[in-house]
Amino acid sequence: MPAAASPAPVIPLRPARTLPIRLVRGGRECPVCAEVRCVAPSDCAAEFTARTWIKCPDCNGSGWDSTGAGIWCPTCVGSTVLEAAQ
Repeated sequence: MPAAASPAPVIPLRPARTLPIRLVRGGRECPVCAEVRCVAPSDCAAEFTARTWIKCPDCNGSGWDSTGAGIWCPTCVGSTVLEAAQ
């Protein structure tokens, strides 16, 4: 008679738990300082109102990339506006 095979080890089942969701906020750049997070938001806001801006012609002011190359528009980098030429 062949020797009895040992049974497979029993792995206790653990209840499934939901994993924390991490939002990656990689994002839209400030049109004034070109940073994702402004160091001095009040200064950027004052500078933004002092300049003349136009809607980005490549994304039509949406900020999203329509070419499929990335998430943000490569021209305005998601800020939706460009500084108007003086």
